[in-house]
Amino acid sequence: MAYYSPSSFLTRVFDFCLDTSAVKWLVSGVSPSGRTIICFAEICKRLGEISPLGAYWLVKWLGSTIYLFAMKIYFGNTAFECDAVAFDKDGTLIDRSAFWWGLYEGRRALLLQHQQGEAIVRTYEQMLGVDRSRRAVDLHGPLATASLSEEQVVLTTAIYQATHSPWDRAREWATDILAKGDGNLPPSAYASPLPGVPGVLLELAAQGLPLAVLTGDYAERTHQTLLQLGLKEAVRCVVCPSDVANAKPAPDMIFHAAQHLGVEPTRVAVVGDTLVDLQMAQAAGSFAVAALAGSTDRHFADGLAGAIIDSIAEIRIADD
Repeated sequence: MAYYSPSSFLTRVFDFCLDTSAVKWLVSGVSPSGRTIICFAEICKRLGEISPLGAYWLVKWLGSTIYLFAMKIYFGNTAFECDAVAFDKDGTLIDRSAFWWGLYEGRRALLLQHQQGEAIVRTYEQMLGVDRSRRAVDLHGPLATASLSEEQVVLTTAIYQATHSPWDRAREWATDILAKGDGNLPPSAYASPLPGVPGVLLELAAQGLPLAVLTGDYAERTHQTLLQLGLKEAVRCVVCPSDVANAKPAPDMIFHAAQHLGVEPTRVAVVGDTLVDLQMAQAAGSFAVAALAGSTDRHFADGLAGAIIDSIAEIRIADD
């Protein structure tokens, strides 16, 4: 069996693509959006066998597909030609209320085991932006928007103020509470999909559009959520706070995802339900889409969002 080196194989691939008749059968299809996709797996099949090393470098260098034209996507009534779409998770893909309350109740139960638990919980609720009597969460507060490291500071401060414990002791306890409370929450308790999920994302992925999820949540829980939603294979890139130097609203997550997907940040549509999502998109030069997820508050999107949708169900591939 003949093997080609990576360099000689790539040379043969591109020489082969110069033949217009060859290009004709290399095109795997035209999506409903009119986007043509060249399938390099078909090139490999037609040109013969290559060594495992050659195959590795081919895939690493070219990716699984090369797109000739950007895909035109409608976000509500607004169209944008993009090379990738990045989604926030909580409140955009899944019901944020179920998720947030699952997290809070798990932490609250552990805090109440302390002899000063009631005092800690009262302080924690005020600082976290939670009103348990009305089952309400401040959409611009820490529980809704803070990174995990920021949430740790909030809980540490609540323990410190309520118990007058040394800061180091309060921080250790907060770390333990977050690990145990959050870790006991099963995916089935919080992975409640919002309208359009997973259907819209599966359709976008099926047409070859790279998808990413940018979240302030733990990586393990995010992957479990995607698995629960049936989106594990559809989403090519997951970015969590541990992957970047600065979390939302800094643009780091978008830059990281764009580099991983091989696209420019300005060619990425970013869909999110909070102010920090839109600020992140603006800082990266991306196209920001505000997903209201049932909220009637549109003011947070003023001057930041290029499009506003009620849910993911309003995203579709253009047929014009």
